[in-house]
Amino acid sequence: MSFLACPILCHQFVSTIGSDDSCKSARISLATQALDIMDHYHSVNPQAHMLVDYLKQNQITTKYSTHWLDHTASKAETRSDSLYGVLLNSQSPSETYNCTMELLSIYTIQNRFGQALTLLQSYGSSAGFSTDPTTTEQITNHKYLQYLLFSYVISVYKHVWFEDVEDEVSNDVPITISPHKNLETYLKRANYFYNKKRSLLTEDAEREIRCYWLLRWMSTLVSFSQGMVEKFLEEFTSVSESSSIIHPYNCMELDGFSLKEPLLLAHGLSVSMMRPFSVALHLDDKLADLYSNTSSTNQIMTYLVLLKDSQFAEVHKLLRSESFKHTIELHGGFALPDSFLTRLQHSITFKVFILVIQTVKRIPRTKMLAIMGHEDNAGTTKLLLSMLTILGSAHFGVGYNTSGDYFYNTRQTQVPLEQEVDRLAQSLEGEAMSAVVNAALLEKIHRT
Repeated sequence: MSFLACPILCHQFVSTIGSDDSCKSARISLATQALDIMDHYHSVNPQAHMLVDYLKQNQITTKYSTHWLDHTASKAETRSDSLYGVLLNSQSPSETYNCTMELLSIYTIQNRFGQALTLLQSYGSSAGFSTDPTTTEQITNHKYLQYLLFSYVISVYKHVWFEDVEDEVSNDVPITISPHKNLETYLKRANYFYNKKRSLLTEDAEREIRCYWLLRWMSTLVSFSQGMVEKFLEEFTSVSESSSIIHPYNCMELDGFSLKEPLLLAHGLSVSMMRPFSVALHLDDKLADLYSNTSSTNQIMTYLVLLKDSQFAEVHKLLRSESFKHTIELHGGFALPDSFLTRLQHSITFKVFILVIQTVKRIPRTKMLAIMGHEDNAGTTKLLLSMLTILGSAHFGVGYNTSGDYFYNTRQTQVPLEQEVDRLAQSLEGEAMSAVVNAALLEKIHRT
């Protein structure tokens, strides 16, 4: 299953190009891992030449060279043709399965996701999967949940995360069904099968159980990638609290394919955006162990601690730092929604503003900016004023006095701005609002 990791590893490598030397060892590791997978499956990713060149530039001694690339690429094409011929004439279920899996690994590594999906659809039609097996042995032999996992992952690669090499050479790719409809179908089938046959999914069917939960984690991460941060958190909680003979936390990775790092990074960033700062670090014991045992989440934990301690100047300093950006890009950039870090900074800015303005009657603009961790600049002030205008916050007695250069709250009691932010956030869904306001309010940032 490690062939599924190759497109991610290559994307992670490319995303770090131009970063400083602090990422050097990570880039070398990514390049080596990806090339090892290509060598194992005798296939070449479109970015392979960059990986080989990088190792050579850094005087890393390996067997990977231009000659190796050419030889392996040629071998992959020859083998693909041979496997396709075998599949057309195969009468043996085991032979069909083995050829399909080998061809699937070649296509996936080559970023030929459309062909990989066509292959899987053909296999699904010929395999005659039973959705009503009567024994655990039948479940493990048919590998239906593994099939759904492969179909789901490669659909995500093609339609959400990466570019298909076939799409790059032709814009005439027919679309017969909505990509998101396909994703929903695979997920529904997996849920139906798992719930219906749960009594048969014993320890003897461990791999199928792991495939099911890995698919659920993949679906959860896709919600984050699509900018549905609240949905991501709800699904993360739902999966993690599900009962299973194998805890879902232990199913974030399988046979060299792992979603653990991007899931934890997405979780840490999401709770800071959508949950009160004071509870962002409230992790259950198992989740806390996952964080502590995953080195790439160290900066996320630092970030959450700073938020909890109200060290907002340090928070913004960290978010703007190149090391933080590189960490996010390196370990989860492929799953990050567009402009997410900018949206995150804006949401934190406004959450802090709401916290402060509800506890004072008047506060100088410069002092407000200092508390929020910002220097005195026109950009941040404009951001806040734009948000206040769209919120219609004058209705709640909150505003800005231009001549006195201060923000004010005329109410004697706390201002229920959270409800208004919630209303506005929902009304903004899907509308083409100005980038600065949309970024700050889109994801229900009233939860403070």
